[in-house]
Amino acid sequence: HEGWILPKVTYSIADSGVVAKEPMVQDIPLTEYVNSVLDRVACFVEDMTTYSLKTRMPTEITLTENPVAERSGSAPERFRITLASGGLAPWQIRYLEVSFEER
Repeated sequence: HEGWILPKVTYSIADSGVVAKEPMVQDIPLTEYVNSVLDRVACFVEDMTTYSLKTRMPTEITLTENPVAERSGSAPERFRITLASGGLAPWQIRYLEVSFEER
């Protein structure tokens, strides 16, 4: 692999004072890029942890995903236990194009 170095912040003088120009990563401002990567990592960790726990559960029970609209604001639980046969729809791990907060 070739090395890569994050471009440095550049500064310029404007009428209002010194202005910092944010580095770009893949044509995205650095702060947006970092927020996006951290969001994807949080989604991955939540899904993999849930999947791992689900595989350790007895076969008679599984997990279901609570719809976002039905979650309590004070305790927004994404998952709950349900019967594997005859219960609510079982949760399946899948990639979602939404942020961690919208899952």
